[in-house]
Amino acid sequence: MKTISTKIDESVYQKLVESCGKSGKCVSEKIRKLIEDSLKTKENGDDPKHEPHYDKYGNYWTWDKDKKIWACHIDLSKQSFH
Repeated sequence: MKTISTKIDESVYQKLVESCGKSGKCVSEKIRKLIEDSLKTKENGDDPKHEPHYDKYGNYWTWDKDKKIWACHIDLSKQSFH
C-alpha cells in the first residue's frame, strides 16, 4: 500500500469524523473506500470523447492526453460520509 496526503477544510474533516463515528470505520478506511469507488467508474478510461465531466459521486474527471489516463479530482466537500 502507498500513503497519500491532502489538505481539507476543517468543516469537511468534521463531517468525515462524524460519519466515521456513526459507521464504526476509521478515517483512512472511509477515504480509501471513496477513492476506490470513484476509480471504479472510469477504470478503463474508455470515454471516446475524453471530455471533462463529473461522475455520480461528484468527482471531476479530466483526460491527460500526454499520459493517456483519466485524472480524478475528488471533492471531499461533495461526498456523502454515511
